Amino acid sequence: PPRLDSSGWRAGHTLAALEALNRSFPGSRNWPIVCAGQSGGAKRATYLAPLLAAGGYRVAGIFLSGMNEERITEAYQRFKPGRDFLRTPIFLNSGMYDIVATPEQQNAVEKSMRRTGFENIRHEAFPGGHELPPKRLLAALRWLRKGL
Repeated sequence: PPRLDSSGWRAGHTLAALEALNRSFPGSRNWPIVCAGQSGGAKRATYLAPLLAAGGYRVAGIFLSGMNEERITEAYQRFKPGRDFLRTPIFLNSGMYDIVATPEQQNAVEKSMRRTGFENIRHEAFPGGHELPPKRLLAALRWLRKGL
């Protein structure tokens, strides 16, 4: 484990892995990438997506589940991936009984993203808590795939 785990540390490793992939598979830089996460991982995904887009990667979508704090606006402003990034499909998954990321917090996340200019957000709630049922992830991936 890292001495100090941070978004920057994780981003560096992600970029290194993608560069290694590109060396092994020329043209893979143009393959679609979906950034996904649950809870704190969702916050990390919203940091990575604009960074990857600014680096020339094809971010085809973002899946966020159990997210109680909006962070994509800050990352969008920091990495400046361009206005087209605001059309990136975002699937926001929310548990109706989540006490970690309450429905009110998750609704506020969506509203904040829309204020920033994100226009392709699908927000769905399921009868559950702070969890990620596999069926919810599959539904999101199917929706994101339609945009390819």
